[in-house]
Amino acid sequence: MLRIAICDDEIKDIKIIKELTVNLLDALQLTYEIEEFLDGSLLLDSVISFDIILLDIEMEKMNGIEVARKLRVYNRDSKIIFITNSPKYMRTGYSVKADGYFLKPIDKIEFNYELTNILKEDMIDSKFILDKRISPYKIYINAILYIEYRDRKTIIHFKDHEIATTLTLKEWESLLGNYYFSQCHKAYIVNLRMIRKLNSDSIILSNDEELILSRKYKIEFKADYFNSIGERF
Repeated sequence: MLRIAICDDEIKDIKIIKELTVNLLDALQLTYEIEEFLDGSLLLDSVISFDIILLDIEMEKMNGIEVARKLRVYNRDSKIIFITNSPKYMRTGYSVKADGYFLKPIDKIEFNYELTNILKEDMIDSKFILDKRISPYKIYINAILYIEYRDRKTIIHFKDHEIATTLTLKEWESLLGNYYFSQCHKAYIVNLRMIRKLNSDSIILSNDEELILSRKYKIEFKADYFNSIGERF
């Protein structure tokens, strides 16, 4: 279940933000709880760990930037989305690792698009595979660097270890196709979120490992990569 906080010192704005949020989450058929706060200090005092915080910047008692800075001291996981009347706060907002930014009056289409992408990212981060053919333990999708076919086995590569499986690359492609993975070579399926640099004929991953980008897969792989960036940002 999603836990969402809305913090704004204007009751009418809270109602607008809540209505937009409820309409979207109901349309996506997600379960959720929404808490409302008229003051940033009340949000900071809350014992609830929120998945998403919709936070107004221009509040009288404590502005949203200050609230976010205090939140980030002990909470780096919540998605913070700033809401404000002015774009002048954008640079400052991102300095506290904000995940999004809406200008008032909030555009419904933009709100739905951006929040859906944030929710998708959050759901992928918590998504796991539990399959006895692979491992007796959960395999978190966001932790996978790439899948390699080698010696009639497929190897799951993580940053600090590997797991050998009997699944084929086709089976892995079916399992991971909806989670920002794409094939760059006959032997590799790569987590697009783990790419640090994309060269003309190779890929540099977040752990500095380099993989071949073959001619056969290049066009489709690059399209998948740039599409994934567009969906995430």
